[in-house]
Amino acid sequence: MDEEAKVVFRSAGDGEAAAIRALLDENGVRSEAAVCVPAGREAEALAIIEEHLAGIGVAAEAGAAPAGEAAATSCPNCEAADPAPREACYKCGFEVLLPLLREPALVSRHAADARAFCPECREVVIHASGNCGTCGEELEPLEPADRLCPELVHVLLRDTAGGWACPACRRAWLAA
Repeated sequence: MDEEAKVVFRSAGDGEAAAIRALLDENGVRSEAAVCVPAGREAEALAIIEEHLAGIGVAAEAGAAPAGEAAATSCPNCEAADPAPREACYKCGFEVLLPLLREPALVSRHAADARAFCPECREVVIHASGNCGTCGEELEPLEPADRLCPELVHVLLRDTAGGWACPACRRAWLAA
């Protein structure tokens, strides 16, 4: 990199740093071994990293309760009280994750041809009716507000408190 100002992103280890460098490189942000990016592209680099982390279910800790002050929560899948974030829910076994950084993607934007989904597999299909080709369950029509899991494959469930659950991925995201 040339002699312009640089911003350093710290990582937990070489493997994580390599993954972040590859992610930035794929998105056109040149970086060095220490995950350095030009200061003028810091916001862009952060947005790319945060989007990737949200996609894999790891949200920023902003808004989290201060240490020693656990917020009262419930599992977005089964509503068991106070699940431990980043662990499996003691009641349903879903991996409970921190809130997503942004609203999940609308099905209509990422799967424009989809007309229905399987309530069991949660996969979207282009047929308006019929049975799921995988499990045989009767298809349900998609609603305009239906959202996709971060992998952009399955239709999410929204819990009463605003969290999300993906039965197919067996993951749940706490409400923001």
